Amino acid sequence: MTATKGQISDAMGLRDFRAAVAESFVPLQVSCDDESTFAGRIEHQEFGRTGFNVVEVTPHRVIRTRELIARSGAGHIKIALQIEGHGVLHQDGRTVRIKPGDITIYDTSRPYTLDFTTHTRLFVMMVSRSDCGIPLTVLDGLTAQPLAGSAGVATSVSAFLSGLADHFDELSSSCGQRLAGTALDLVRPILLAAAEHHGVGQGGKAQLLSEIDRFIDEHVADPDLDPALIAAAHFISVRQLHSIFRDSGKTVCATIKHKRLAKAKRMLTQPAYDHMSIGAVASACGMTDAAYFSRAFRGVYAMTPKQARADRG
Repeated sequence: MTATKGQISDAMGLRDFRAAVAESFVPLQVSCDDESTFAGRIEHQEFGRTGFNVVEVTPHRVIRTRELIARSGAGHIKIALQIEGHGVLHQDGRTVRIKPGDITIYDTSRPYTLDFTTHTRLFVMMVSRSDCGIPLTVLDGLTAQPLAGSAGVATSVSAFLSGLADHFDELSSSCGQRLAGTALDLVRPILLAAAEHHGVGQGGKAQLLSEIDRFIDEHVADPDLDPALIAAAHFISVRQLHSIFRDSGKTVCATIKHKRLAKAKRMLTQPAYDHMSIGAVASACGMTDAAYFSRAFRGVYAMTPKQARADRG
C-alpha cells in the first residue's frame, strides 16, 4: 500500500523535502508522479565530519546533475542501507537493484540517479571522500555495485546500521556517539571485500602494482615489511596482493628480497657508505640476519658483500 503523509510521522511535502535533502545531504533534483500524495521525512545528526540520516519517503526519483555538482563544492560518499522498500541506483555506467538489507554507495561528485519504486526507509551515512580510509580509485569502482545483502558477515553490519536507525534519537548520547563512531569501521571491510569480489583495483592492476612497487622501495629498510603490511597499506587482502603479483609473474617475497639486496649492493659499492660495516648496511636494507644476508647476496651476485665493496667496478 502506498504510504501517505498520515503514515509517515512529521511528514513533509515535496517542496520542504527538497529543502531538507539539500540541507542534510547535497542539492538534488527530487520528483514524483503525484506531488499531492508525496510524503517524506529526514532525521539528521552529525558527528565530526560524518552525517547520519534516516530517510522515510514515498516513491520518488532523485537525480544528481552536473549543474548541481558544479554549485555544491567537494564530493562525499553516501553509504546507504536499504531498510524498507526497493530502489534502483544508476551511476558510472552501472545499475544495481536495491532490496532491504542491501548496502550501496554513491558518490556526490559525479552524476547519479535513484529511483525508489515503493515506500522506502533508508539509513544513510555521508562521509567525505578523504575520510573513508579507502583509496578513491577503489571507491570509484564500487558505486552502483551490490555490496552487501543476505550473505555472510554483511548481515551483521546491516543489522547494526538498522539498529542505529531504529534508535536514532539516542545517537546524541555518549554511548550513541561511540557506536556511531564505529559505523564506518564496520562498513569498511564490506567495501573492501566487495572490491576484491568485483576485481576493483586502484585504477587497474597495473597501476596498483606500480604503487605497491613504490611502497616497497620506500619501506625496504623496515625489517617488518611483509605481505600483510603491504596489503593493509593498500586496503586489499593478502590473497589479493599475491594474486596481483602472480599475474605479473612475480612473488611478493621475492620482490622484497630483490629490492633489499639491490639497495645493499648500491650502498656497498658507493664510497659514501664505507664508514658502515657490512652488517650495518644489511640492517639498513631490512636484513637483520647477517648470515642470511651474506648467503642471499652471494646467491644473487655471485660474490660476497665484502667482495662487492672491494670491487668498485
